[in-house]
Amino acid sequence: MSICSAYNYQGLAAECQAMFRRVKAIEITDKGISNTVAQFPTLAAHKTIVAADGAVTGILIDFSRGYEKTTDEPEVTTSNLGFKEKTFDPPPSLTGYANISMCDYKTFFDADGKEFDVRLYLNDGKWMGTMQSDGTVKGFRATLMVAYDLPPSDNAQQSFKFMIYFQDVEEFKTYHVTDSAFRLSELKDVIPEGIDITLNTAYTAGDVIVNTKKRCTDELFSDFDATTNWVVVETNADDVDVTVVSTTAGVNTLTIKKDSSGTPANLDSGDYAIIQGVDNAGGSYYEYVSNLFKVEA
Repeated sequence: MSICSAYNYQGLAAECQAMFRRVKAIEITDKGISNTVAQFPTLAAHKTIVAADGAVTGILIDFSRGYEKTTDEPEVTTSNLGFKEKTFDPPPSLTGYANISMCDYKTFFDADGKEFDVRLYLNDGKWMGTMQSDGTVKGFRATLMVAYDLPPSDNAQQSFKFMIYFQDVEEFKTYHVTDSAFRLSELKDVIPEGIDITLNTAYTAGDVIVNTKKRCTDELFSDFDATTNWVVVETNADDVDVTVVSTTAGVNTLTIKKDSSGTPANLDSGDYAIIQGVDNAGGSYYEYVSNLFKVEA
């Protein structure tokens, strides 16, 4: 929008002078994930983003512990005769303190410095995004950063810090705010439960042993007991798959082969696979999702 756009007087709301409420949570999504105006406030649309089987494209970050708006003031230039005018609108930014565990925070380290679209959930139950030219709504484009730092010395609620640097002030000129059709707790309840996986042995003769526990606890987890519960996210070899699984009390022996649908063979020196555990309990949405782990021959 040009600073010299035509302005038309458009009246005022006769009985509403409501202010913005604070940001309570954000939903980060892959870039370009959008919804129709009708879908944007629905639980079904957000559940698909955070839990769809094989197609998770976002996650909720709860800022109930607080946040600070860190947007710079607009740049104002003063001429040598004292004439002032605004010459730059900085994109917004914020620092939020997440209501999560240290184990969950660590999973975001791989997201540090990456770009996402960010939807804002306000304290009065409204969702805020940006309206696109095609009439759909998405989150505001932003860079997410985390802090590799010591624990706070005075305010433990600020332990898990996220810095959100929005990129395009123009997106805030076409913001879209609407009442949510559900409560934030309902969305948190459908986010898959995190499972921590640790390597127990190196890859040997086609097998690797990994341990599984519920995130940030000592509770053993044994539901990743089928080959379909193990997804190869990335590999440098051909047709790599988990072909056999044996699970007992949170200890999982995985047989991993390349050319798994042809003539299965063990991974060779230099081959690797990045694997994730998932479980949809026979439905269309994940109930459990693990961290990624790397297996190398």
